[in-house]
Order: sequence, then C-alpha cells, then structure tokens
Amino acid sequence: MKGRFIALMTDIPLEATNAMPCVNCGASSTMRAHLLPKAICQEVMVDKKIATGVTENDKKFFPSQSGTFDTDILCIKCDGTLGMVEGEAIETFREIRKKATAYADGALVDVERSAETMLRFCASILYKYSITKKEYGRISLGRYQEPMRRAAFGESDVPDFLNAALLRLRLNRTDESVFAYRAPKADREQGTGANMYRIFAGGVLLFVRVDQRAVGDSALKKLWLYGREKAVFSPFDARKFEEFKIPQRQIHEDEGLAKFLPD
Repeated sequence: MKGRFIALMTDIPLEATNAMPCVNCGASSTMRAHLLPKAICQEVMVDKKIATGVTENDKKFFPSQSGTFDTDILCIKCDGTLGMVEGEAIETFREIRKKATAYADGALVDVERSAETMLRFCASILYKYSITKKEYGRISLGRYQEPMRRAAFGESDVPDFLNAALLRLRLNRTDESVFAYRAPKADREQGTGANMYRIFAGGVLLFVRVDQRAVGDSALKKLWLYGREKAVFSPFDARKFEEFKIPQRQIHEDEGLAKFLPD
C-alpha cells in the first residue's frame, strides 16, 4: 500500500487506548496514533464528507473516518511529543501556501520557520511509518531507523543523512488550497541513486533524502534544508507532478470514488 492517497476527511474524536506496549518507551498501553497528523487530513475536506482513500497498487476506493491510524505503536505521551513538532510543521505549511502566492514558479523563497523543525517532522513521519503495520504502508528504514527515532523525539541532533526539499504544489498563482495528501513513497535521487521518500502534506511535496552518500548536483540542490537556519521552498505547477496526476486518474478509473466525491 505504498503511496496511499487520502482525498477527503472530517474530524471524528479518536481518543482510545489499546493494551499494547508503546514501541518507543514501553508504556503499557497505546493510543490511536495517526500516521500523518489528523490536522493535515482535515485540510483536505469538502463539506462534511468523510475521508476517502485510494491505494496505488490495487486502485481500490475505501472510506475512512479520520485518515490512517495505528492503535499498536505509541502511547499518549510519545504521540504527544511527536505532535509538537508536527504542529509546528503544519503552521509552516500554512505559511508556505500563503507566501507562495507572491512568487512565480521555481522561485527560491524562505520562510521564518525552522529548517531543523521540518527535518524533525520528516523523521517523525518516516519513523511512524517504519513501525506501523504492512497494510498501513510500512516502510523499511534499515540502519537509519534508530537514529531517525532519536531525531524525531529530540534525543539527538538531526543526522547528516537526513535532508529534505520542499515544493509548494499549486494549481495557479493565487491558489492556497490543499487537494490531497500522500503517505511516504520510496523514491531515488536522480544522478546519485540515493534513497528518498516523497511525502505530500499540507499542500507541500517533501522530497526526503535518507542516505549517507554526498548530496548530488540535482535539481533539488538549492532546496536542501540540512545546514540551513530557515526553511526554504519553491512553488510549482501541481499538474506536472504525480501527486496531482495519480488522484485525478484514480477518480476516472474508480466508479465508486467518482460517485462518492462531490460534483
């Protein structure tokens, strides 16, 4: 289920615990931990429709109450620790969407937000997806998993193997909307073949580099966040990216999804 797309959602309370130990701290019970923050899902909403999800592999439509969550991975405290970083990242995405309206496609734009926080956000999302169930889109971080965990929970500096580039995908110059979000999908850096993941959240496409090899001279070179104080991004036409093309194609291919979505 790699590359899961979620199209619509609404807010339904999901505070509950489960008799499983927390993967991070070993606490005796876990909660319904959202793999992508619920607030990010809530931005992709039309009226009061519930969430819809589509997987790339089988292209099957299914309804969802609140995005994808796992009841067996994190306790309330650990989920809350990650939630603080994720909350700051959400505010960064909102600022990016607003600020992008003043710039042409391809411009290099900085925001008064921490680059380090954005990298820790990436660590948080990737770590959660590395410990979730296979059916929820689990990824393998291999030897990077433990240092990624430490970075996510603020137990260490951001490791030099972790980098990210932010692209604001929009439909026109004045667009401040969010049309979809996407779970981590494995990718490769052009030129070096370095390991990367694509994450689409808050209207921003994150290319997250998880590789010890030196950064190559790629199209993303000017956007890498590691070593910066402030976050930077570039706006681009969403129609040129698979994050827009795939959901559009799935709407036409899945009759159930097409009927579910509003006209």
